[in-house]
Amino acid sequence: MTVCNLCAADTGFVLAKHLQQDLCLVNLLPDTTPIEHDALLNAKFDSLWVLDSYRYPLTFMIPALKFHGQQDYADLLARWFVLYRVRWMTVLPQHIIAVPLHWRRHWQRGYNQAELIAQALSRYTHIPMLDNAIKRRRYTRPQSELTQSQRSSNIHNAFWVNQKSLASIQSVVLIDDVITTGSTLNDLCSAMYKVAPHLHISVWCMGLSVLT
Repeated sequence: MTVCNLCAADTGFVLAKHLQQDLCLVNLLPDTTPIEHDALLNAKFDSLWVLDSYRYPLTFMIPALKFHGQQDYADLLARWFVLYRVRWMTVLPQHIIAVPLHWRRHWQRGYNQAELIAQALSRYTHIPMLDNAIKRRRYTRPQSELTQSQRSSNIHNAFWVNQKSLASIQSVVLIDDVITTGSTLNDLCSAMYKVAPHLHISVWCMGLSVLT
């Protein structure tokens, strides 16, 4: 699980010390400069770990995984996340949950890229996947096609949560590929907290977009 020197020179996250921590915690600490990002300022989740900002090589790898069927990138992203992010975590969640796709988009694409990353993370960390806990019950337009102001209303009330599957669990981590405004994750976390307010919800994401 190593990166060659040439590749490491192109991957800024390898030595990015500011990403070797829970980014939600950074905004709660005194005498620190807050991270001015909507996903953190409006976070409904308890912690956030990110591999890198959404830049090269993620801007190549994630679209290749998501839209062009190059599924091997899911494994590589997961290995990088374990090597450069999970190693700094003092407490790990009990279960892994992939942010779900609506069945229609899953059928169109043939797979859920977040689920592929989550499955690889489960293999490397030995944290079990929690399947069928969440479903996307409403077909929504891709968030990438919308303006920032349209994204919250587009995703609102889009998820169904299985209360029984979460009743005896104390902590979970949601896996996603890219966070832009955080609207999708916030709506999902709100739905989860309605039926399981005791949960500690973490988010592990491969890329955090820089808003303009």
